[in-house]
Amino acid sequence: MIGLTETRAKATIRRKDRLQNDWAQLDKFVFQQPDGMPVSALLFRPPNHGNRRLDAVIIADGRGMARVMKSTLVR
Repeated sequence: MIGLTETRAKATIRRKDRLQNDWAQLDKFVFQQPDGMPVSALLFRPPNHGNRRLDAVIIADGRGMARVMKSTLVR
């Protein structure tokens, strides 16, 4: 593609915190390219139900992770 380099440096991924409650395990991450701005993300891992694993969901919100956690989207 025009304007994109053939190879990209790997992003740095840092786990900042891990919380656990009765509905999910929550990991806070920061992703950053060497030449880019950091991107915050939350990884929700619902508990296993028997042998069936549920999908994990990543949410990145420019208005802040605290807003997402307080919203009605996460219950």
